[in-house]
Amino acid sequence: LESITFPPNITEIGWDCLRGTSKLSIDISLPKLKVAGADSFSGSGITKITNLGSLTAIPTRFANGCKNLTEVVLPAQCIELSNSSFSGCTSLSSINLEHVTNIGDYSFQNCSALAIEINLPSLNSLGIAAFSSSGITSITSLGNIIKVPNFSSCKSLVSVDLGDSNIEEFDYNAFANCTALETVNFLSNDKN
Repeated sequence: LESITFPPNITEIGWDCLRGTSKLSIDISLPKLKVAGADSFSGSGITKITNLGSLTAIPTRFANGCKNLTEVVLPAQCIELSNSSFSGCTSLSSINLEHVTNIGDYSFQNCSALAIEINLPSLNSLGIAAFSSSGITSITSLGNIIKVPNFSSCKSLVSVDLGDSNIEEFDYNAFANCTALETVNFLSNDKN
């Protein structure tokens, strides 16, 4: 499959809808979308996701392994990313996460072009290795997280400043192989 035109009234995309259609090179804009199934676009050649209607959660492996995907615009009401939702999207460089409260396991693992700052003040849960081997550059807020998860092999991660956090634990390999990491701070400014 190399081309598809979605009707403007699409409200649901089922499981495996375009899974594995690696020759498909399109932008996804589904302004009336309400429901999406697991693996909807997994392994496809999609390049951008600019409108996902009123989705509140991105399902498991939604766009996993989409190597040509560069940009994702999440709806403002989207607060949850399920496991592996964008893992292996090696060209992904832009995604808005400011409204997200829950990020599942491996959601952005191996997203090596994702050179963003992690500033998620509303975050309530962050899954295992959610950003491991990604291109993140700094971490300034993990919201309500009390356990630092595995950020291993984030080769572009330079600084971690969680001075106003409630961190109580570190997961295994929390910052292992983060070879550019220079600064880590967990003390609040009034404790320095």
